[in-house]
Amino acid sequence: MLRKPHCFLICVFLCTVFNLRAQDADLSAALCEMAAWESGSAIIGDSLLFRKATFLMEAGKPAAAYSTLCRISPFGKDVGMRWDLLRKKMICAWEAGMMDDFCAMLDEACAEGIVSSPAPSGKLRRRNPNAAMLMSVIPGLGHAYSGEWEKAGRNFLVECGILSAMSFAFWSGLPLTAILGGGILLYETLPAITADATACAGIYNDKARKEFFTPVYMELSACE
Repeated sequence: MLRKPHCFLICVFLCTVFNLRAQDADLSAALCEMAAWESGSAIIGDSLLFRKATFLMEAGKPAAAYSTLCRISPFGKDVGMRWDLLRKKMICAWEAGMMDDFCAMLDEACAEGIVSSPAPSGKLRRRNPNAAMLMSVIPGLGHAYSGEWEKAGRNFLVECGILSAMSFAFWSGLPLTAILGGGILLYETLPAITADATACAGIYNDKARKEFFTPVYMELSACE
């Protein structure tokens, strides 16, 4: 049975080997996690977690890299280390599409002086999710508001088809069938369409923010 210090040294050695060979980023990240758990030093543990995040980024897993970096406490670190940690977290959040987190950290980066030009030129285009939800009462309008024209046309045709079938059944002398059948179809489709239109408004806002803050991301990436 290997003792704890021996396990730690073996994990560090394997991390170094895989770092040099760069053969498997996922395995390297796992080894860094093992070494971080075995380490009795907070400084060494944080360093290994930072390396793990780097491997996860190489493996195309920015969300996991961001979660790993969030485990590193900035307290007790010098200005340079806090700068590097915050910058790396912003890059990971950007790559993962976590724009709410990115914008929150951008305010912190401005206060720390990490970003020299935090306010890009132009106007940020946004869509109100509540407005998209209300507009969905008219079939397709909520999706059109969020820029999803294909979904808008499809949902418009679906809802118009249901309403047309209800009208046909009603005027054919089947009012109960029209009300019950059409009501069930509307109950099954309209809430889902409304929820999707609301989600599309959020996606639109994330894309708009990503485009708007591209100069900031480029500035952060230039420091890599």
